[in-house]
Amino acid sequence: MEEEGWPADRALDPWSTARIALFCGGVLALLAAYAQDPAWVERRYVEGWGVAIASTLAWITSAMPFSLGELLLVLLIAGEVWWLLDALSEVGARRRRWHNALAGGLLHLTELGLVLLTAFYVAWGTSYARPPALERLELAEPTLDDAGHKERIARLAAEAVANANAAYRAVHGVDDAETPTVPAESLDVDRAIDRGFVRAAEALDLPTTFAASRGPAKVPFGSEIMSWLGIGGIYWPFTGEANVNGGPPPFSRVLTTAHEKSHQRMVASEDEASFYGFLACVHAEEAVLRYAGWEFGARQLLRALDLVDRERSKALRAELLPGIRRDQQAMYAYWEPYEGWMQELSRWTNDRYLKANRVPGGVAAYGRAGRLVAAWMESDDGRGG
Repeated sequence: MEEEGWPADRALDPWSTARIALFCGGVLALLAAYAQDPAWVERRYVEGWGVAIASTLAWITSAMPFSLGELLLVLLIAGEVWWLLDALSEVGARRRRWHNALAGGLLHLTELGLVLLTAFYVAWGTSYARPPALERLELAEPTLDDAGHKERIARLAAEAVANANAAYRAVHGVDDAETPTVPAESLDVDRAIDRGFVRAAEALDLPTTFAASRGPAKVPFGSEIMSWLGIGGIYWPFTGEANVNGGPPPFSRVLTTAHEKSHQRMVASEDEASFYGFLACVHAEEAVLRYAGWEFGARQLLRALDLVDRERSKALRAELLPGIRRDQQAMYAYWEPYEGWMQELSRWTNDRYLKANRVPGGVAAYGRAGRLVAAWMESDDGRGG
């Protein structure tokens, strides 16, 4: 005899889940097929309907003074927790059978996961399949991990150090302001970065869609949580918003803001986002932005030089102005108290996410922007920058 349901048992509709799975699976399969052709992704997606969706979302949310993505995330988590607690209470009170709750939960999570995954790749995620930046910008592939090229790497690192020093002096007028660098209150850093993107687009002959503003970066209310997770910034593709952790020193947030605003411009890979953020900064009119860009570039190239000539790298680090080293120390000092298992878990999760999207090296990509900086510095525009 078939067991009768309990009063709070939910009606299960696996066919509804199957229909959603069929639709979402079809869309994802189609996008995966197109992703095999990077030229199509660049032409039809990045410069076509993909950028139209991303820029429209950014335009809608730009008028909001808070991060809509953060609010939606909180509501989603709260809703899922409420659903779980409600199901557990009903099972505990013997009003609902545990296998009915479990089956309902699995169907619900399957539907939610498929919808979010499909929306992610439709709105932005397919950008991971575009041609690499070196190819798009027609830059020569640099070699930064070969001892045979250490003289070239040292030369580029020395140039970046000199540019960082010059930019710091342009900001402060001295070699050490004796306090960490803070952009002037009268400077709208966000708008200045947007202007830097315009100038970079003109210099590198990038598409007009790249230069267009996507609205200001947002500072989430949960910045403290971001710090514990080791997150300096995050892009919400579902809302088109660039979010920047408001905790770190103001100077270190300049490049982070440019990085996240690169993601708004359909730049998916982390090394490329940092590189385009670097370009926006070094092409900017404002000295503090140029300083932020070249300080980042020097850090990246000195890290590369460490691998092939540690003594030369140490000597060049000593040439950085005392004020620059002060800014770097302030940046490292901020993150030190937050080191721990939460950052490790966050890093592990991000690593798996990036590798799932075919980003070489996973989280190691954050440290690979130096090869792009080096390639650009050896180009005509870099020599003129």
